[in-house]
Parts: sequence; C-alpha cells; structure tokens
Amino acid sequence: MTPINDNSRIRAELARLMKSRLWANVYSQSRPCHFWGVPEGVNPGRADCSGSCRAVYLRALGFDIGGNTSAQVDDAKRGKHGARIVQTPKGTRFDESSLLLGDLLCFRGNPAHTDGVGHVEMYTGKNECSGHGGGHGPTAKRLDAYCDGRAGNRRALYAVRFVHDDELQHPSSESLGDTPLVYGMKHPHVGELQRRLLRLNYNLGAFGPAKDGVDGDYGPLTRAAVIAEQRLAGTAPTGDADIATIRFIVARANGDALLPKPAQRVLVTGDRVHLRVGAGSDSPILRTVRAGDAFPASGEMTGDWIGLIDDGKAAWIHSKYATVEGAPDDGDG
Repeated sequence: MTPINDNSRIRAELARLMKSRLWANVYSQSRPCHFWGVPEGVNPGRADCSGSCRAVYLRALGFDIGGNTSAQVDDAKRGKHGARIVQTPKGTRFDESSLLLGDLLCFRGNPAHTDGVGHVEMYTGKNECSGHGGGHGPTAKRLDAYCDGRAGNRRALYAVRFVHDDELQHPSSESLGDTPLVYGMKHPHVGELQRRLLRLNYNLGAFGPAKDGVDGDYGPLTRAAVIAEQRLAGTAPTGDADIATIRFIVARANGDALLPKPAQRVLVTGDRVHLRVGAGSDSPILRTVRAGDAFPASGEMTGDWIGLIDDGKAAWIHSKYATVEGAPDDGDG
C-alpha cells in the first residue's frame, strides 16, 4: 500500500467523521458501541465518549486506539500507533494555537483510571470540540467554555495526537493475527479474515469487488461469523476478533487437524461485582460488572482472588463472585 502523506487531509477527515454523527446517537457504554448506527446510518446509534473517538479512528486509519479513556491514555503514554501527548495544561484550558484537527482532548473525572482520566473529546475546529457525554450526541461545543466548565477535578488533562506533520502516516505492516480486529474497523486485515471465514462457509453478504462479502469492512455479518467461531472455540462471544480468535479461525480455515485449545475464561456469577486493580478489597476499583460477563483469564490466582484481562488490562475479581472455565494450557481438555 502507498503511504498517505497528506496528513492534513487525514486530520480533516477525522473531524468530519466525528461531526457526521452529531446528535445521531444515544449515550451507552455497551460494547461494541454502534457509533455509525445499526445498520449503518440508521438513527439513533449508540456510543459514549471513548467509543465515539475509537470508531472514528478505526474508520479513518484502521487502528484501535483503545476501548475506554484509561486504555487510550495508556496507549498514548506507550506511543502506540505513533500517539504522543502534546499538551499537559497547567490551567483550565488547552492552548488552541498548538492543537490540530483530530487531536484527542482528555479530561479528568475517574479516579480509578490512569491519571484520573474520565472523559475525552476531539478537537474538530476553531474553538470547537466534539464528543459524546450523556443524552444524545456527539455534540459540538465551544472549546473555551467547555474547558472552563470542567474546572477542578474534571479539568483538562492531556492533548493526544496520532497524526503528526513530521512523519508519514503509514498503514500497518503487521500480519493478520498480530493485532486484534474490532467491529466497525475498515482495514485490509479484515478482508483477510473475511477470506478465511468464506472458506468456513459463512455467508458474508454480497459486498466487495467480487460480491462475496470480502470488503475489508468489519460489519454485522462478519461479527456474526466471528461470534459463531468464538462459541466453537469455547471463548467469550464478544464479536471482536482478538488474537486468539483470529488464530483459531486461521487454523480452521487452513484445515489444521490440531486446533488451538480454548483459553480459560473468568465468568462472573455475582451481580454488580467490582473489578479491582489488585488482588485485595482495598485495591482501587476499575469498574463494576454483572453476572454473565466473561473475560480472558490471566492465569494468576492468589488467595481468594482471580486474575483476568479486561480490555487489555490486568484486573482481579473475588472468587466468591466468579468461576474459571476451560482447560489450562497443560490440561487434557
């Protein structure tokens, strides 16, 4: 693929995509969010602040910036996908003179998240930010007034940039199975996954050049096929293709006799249970989950606490409210 070198055009597209759904969605923290509507273009869709930004970056650039504000800040600090923190305001406001379209504007608001981040908006124009708080959204706001209104423990935290002027924005050179694929993504790797699903006789519709469903767009039919494969593998049917799911599908499509063993998962049995940062009731709460929610097991257990992976981050849950399912790697299945 040819590198995209008109980064100003990419940034304008990020802002355009965010504003294309103004007032079109209802606030929801469910995953996957349906920022574009289901089917696409139908109103209302559903999303929250981080889901809206995630959907826009998936559509414009084909990579996943993280499923919540904490993950997005973590990724920015690691430089994932070229992210950089370009501002750390000392006062209430961001310095607009150095912002670029598409920059993520992170605000405090959740003490359990990395650096207390609790909300994210996108810089979408002169003295304008757009994002999805409560009710219907996303909404476009005056940047200065919005920042002033979030003074105190909800004030401006970081400005994060993915698309820079000093480097080309190259498509990923990774191979299928190196990184997860998620619902709503448009990327060549999605097309590669769809080709494997066709070999397994899934109906992906009449999309794409060959009208066989291979169009590189992770839509509802692709998601349904992925869910079917996850159920066959014995893993949580999230509909997003994590690395284990992709490798399972590739192995089946290649006709491998020995398929990967289903990974262990942690199934929540209690209602409204806290996931915590560490193994202890005095450890900070990450979030609250419900009976029936399932997560990949981290393989760690200590005392009465079970380790799991929540949206790429390590977390812990008390064994009174959860159970571990599936055979360990060295078991006989």
